[in-house]
Amino acid sequence: MLRATAKPLVALALLAFAGTSASAQAPPSEVKLPLAEYEALVKAARDRGGPQPSWGTGRITATLPGDAESHFVEVQLDADVVLVGEGTGEVLLLPGSVILESARINGSDATLITRGGVQLALLDASNRQRYSVSLRYRVPVEASSDGAALAMIPMPPLPGSTLTVDASGAGAVEVWPNGSVQARGDGVIAALPATHAAVLRWGGSATALRRVDYAMTVDPGSDGAEIVARFEVLLEGPRATVKVAPDTMAMTEAVEGGKPVATRVVGGWHQLVVTGVGRHVVTATFRTSIDRTQGQPEIGLTLARAPITRIEAKIPGHRAVQFDPEVPVSTELKGEGDQATTLASAFLPPTDEVKITWTEPRTAPEKVVSANAETYQLVRIEEGVVRSKVEIRYEIIRGTLKELPVELPDDAGVVLYRVAGDGIEDWRTFQATDSEPRQARIFLGAEREGTYVLTLELEKVVPTAFGTAIDIPLVRPLNVTRERGVVALFDGEKVSFAPAETDNSKTGEDALPVEIRQKLGGDIVTQAFKHIGPPRPVASKVQEAKERAFSFDARIESLYLFQQNTLEVRAIVAIDVKSGRTNEVVLSLPREVDITGEVNAPSLKAAEWADGDDGTSPRRRYRVQLTQALGGHFTIELTLSLTVASDVAELVVPDIRVESAKVQKGVLGVATEAMMEVDQRAATGLTKLDVSQLPRAITLQTKRDVELGYGWSFTLDEDAPSLTLGLKRHKTVETLTAAIRRMWVETTIFEEGEIVSRATFDVENRDQNFLRLDVPAGAKVLGATVDGESVEPIADNDTTLKLRIPKQRRVMVDLTYKLKRDSLGFLPSIDLIAPRPAVFVNDFQWLVHVPKKFGIYGASSALRRVEASDWTPPDREGSAGTIDVSIKSSEDTVERMFRADVYDAAEAGAAPTVSLSLIATPGPWLDIVLFVLALILFGWAAWQRTRLRRRKLAVAAAILGGVLLLLAKTLGWGISGGEAMVAVVVIAMVVFLAWLQRKGEEVPD
Repeated sequence: MLRATAKPLVALALLAFAGTSASAQAPPSEVKLPLAEYEALVKAARDRGGPQPSWGTGRITATLPGDAESHFVEVQLDADVVLVGEGTGEVLLLPGSVILESARINGSDATLITRGGVQLALLDASNRQRYSVSLRYRVPVEASSDGAALAMIPMPPLPGSTLTVDASGAGAVEVWPNGSVQARGDGVIAALPATHAAVLRWGGSATALRRVDYAMTVDPGSDGAEIVARFEVLLEGPRATVKVAPDTMAMTEAVEGGKPVATRVVGGWHQLVVTGVGRHVVTATFRTSIDRTQGQPEIGLTLARAPITRIEAKIPGHRAVQFDPEVPVSTELKGEGDQATTLASAFLPPTDEVKITWTEPRTAPEKVVSANAETYQLVRIEEGVVRSKVEIRYEIIRGTLKELPVELPDDAGVVLYRVAGDGIEDWRTFQATDSEPRQARIFLGAEREGTYVLTLELEKVVPTAFGTAIDIPLVRPLNVTRERGVVALFDGEKVSFAPAETDNSKTGEDALPVEIRQKLGGDIVTQAFKHIGPPRPVASKVQEAKERAFSFDARIESLYLFQQNTLEVRAIVAIDVKSGRTNEVVLSLPREVDITGEVNAPSLKAAEWADGDDGTSPRRRYRVQLTQALGGHFTIELTLSLTVASDVAELVVPDIRVESAKVQKGVLGVATEAMMEVDQRAATGLTKLDVSQLPRAITLQTKRDVELGYGWSFTLDEDAPSLTLGLKRHKTVETLTAAIRRMWVETTIFEEGEIVSRATFDVENRDQNFLRLDVPAGAKVLGATVDGESVEPIADNDTTLKLRIPKQRRVMVDLTYKLKRDSLGFLPSIDLIAPRPAVFVNDFQWLVHVPKKFGIYGASSALRRVEASDWTPPDREGSAGTIDVSIKSSEDTVERMFRADVYDAAEAGAAPTVSLSLIATPGPWLDIVLFVLALILFGWAAWQRTRLRRRKLAVAAAILGGVLLLLAKTLGWGISGGEAMVAVVVIAMVVFLAWLQRKGEEVPD
């Protein structure tokens, strides 16, 4: 069984987990080192001055005790740490109370100090070294209240770690905290987040609450009830606790087989302590109160969640009993008069709470429902049929509504065929009776309050003969306090309503709410009547539809995009029909423009230049034909283009006009490409707008900023507006289409002469199809990937490769290749050449590995040499296409690192290079022998000079030999500060002793 929590600090809050029925509680008193105390120690150590440690992720192995005699968990922890700062830093490892068996740093035994309750290691931060820390320690095992074993594993402040638990024979293990857990054999592997401790729990008991039966008896004439609860528990372990009821209820007894059962109150719950493997049946008795604050009596019970839950309520008198949640209830009535009782029982789904309510004989309160209604009836006539769409808006000002009755015309020919609204459960129609009119009743799934909108659709068959009288089918809501509304009539294409006769008030289309008018789709209200109270009858006749003159307005939204030698106009022409219908719209366009791309319009049949053009007019007619006559509102989208010569410095902007439109209005925006600049020279009939006032239909058509905005409006009798712009062209400067943010090269030199390099490029690509690389001559490519996916390099020639990369993305490119040369001899020289990308590089790092048996006595490069510890490896994920070559660890190689802040291949003209001069070292003691011989020669020369011996040639030879030996030692192995101090001290002592001896003797001639 594995459990996880999101926050590390919750870990100890789960330590008191006692059986599956127990909730998370505070940490048990058995835990010796609370997490809060350890956190305080960690904070105190962190607040000290000096270099601060930076930990890497850790690897932890915990071995649980294999038998009952062992009371400790064995822990092995491995992690790396780097100190940031100068001087000697204190690195916190573990609390002082932990039983530490071994502590090793970089493979050697470490000496620790205990300060402030924690164990510390003192490490040198000046050389920026990465320290490998290995700890082996033991932590005690504590017992939980349910018999489970608990152990808390403290650890250094790691940013994250992998915990492997060896639980051979220990059973299921729980780990807190963890990010992801997977089982492995008898143990688990958990990914821990940043935390100061981990908690293990194993060997606990598991309980299964199979069934609960509640029997509730209401006391006659009181406000209390007795509840007898029977719990059936299956216990797999020796001991467990079971939650039975909240501590707000009074427990009077708990027995099993007639014997008392141990109980306790923990976390706001009464809990039973059950012992012994197997089935247990425990009976507990409680007292609770009756709640009458809501009118009718109610008892709310908080339940122990179980697969099977049955509840039985015994209530005095004959009562209607309800359960919440709603479930099928079995009710049995017994007795008469004062001896009458109601027995209600039900099985419940797994739930945490149930409410039981019942009725008591009392005077029912007055139930008043008051609602107002607004009715909008849109009636349309077509050949042989009248259709009506009705919207009823209810305003419920008191009470709630669950049923909506609507009066229908007392005419069987009027058919209600559709009802729509929120939460409708059912609807039905009822014929008229002596007391009720013909009506529809709409049933809602729940009581509604506030506002509600109901939509009805009806139709009635009518004669087609002109002059036939018809009664307009009208509906009205029933049982409302106040009602008002509008009846609107619409004519069809071939038939129409004659002037109607009614006592309702005549009105216009504006009487309809704006949201209804917006949905008319251009249909025109021919007659409209409003009413306050029930609508009065409306009578009319069928007559032939009059042909209405086509009348419309036009709105044009256009974007003018200037490019080097082209003006592109993207326009949306919106036609707003006021009356009639049309199947053709004619546009007037300047002669010099062309239509580019497709023309989009609803029911488009054809779009073409009109015939009959004599070629002399400055404008041409462009016809947009539709397959059917349209009314209402529709749009036409088209794109124009105009060629602009390079010497044009001023341009009259081509405009779009719609022939026969009563009113033409619109807005336009002007945008330019980078090489163009425009300014206003003249504007007639235009209003300059702020760019933010332009509609999004214009601004979203380009990624460029819209620089100018204008609006206009004119009628048929007015002149069209005009705009003249000045044009200025600029030369553009070519910018980078791709760049490498960081470039890493890691080269390993092998004794056999193999040189393997792995290059990684962090590429920011805007508009390049390929990444072009020059590789050293004779290089053999082992593999290449782009974002972890294998790719096949393209060879331009023997030394040039191309890798396809996606545009408008940042990608990681990985390339591995090798070179072959002769085996390394005693004094080899190696020239290394890095890959040369054809794009600009921001940060270039090159790490070179040389076998440790070779000393580097010479390194030449135009790159800047830095410490190898500055190497920050790239994040390579999923490099499936690259053949990995084993890189020896720093213990087996000598490393040199070179760096350049920027590298531009075009300017550099050549790839980065590094030349190394190596020397083979015969053994690990040769550097000591060379150092001692150099000291002997320097000491002898100092002795001779101090004694004023006249052996100049011998002294010079000794000094020269010592210098050569010391130089060889320095080049091959380097010289430490301690060795330099030893050399100075030895020579000083020799000089001093020689001087003392000379003072005591007579100096010969």
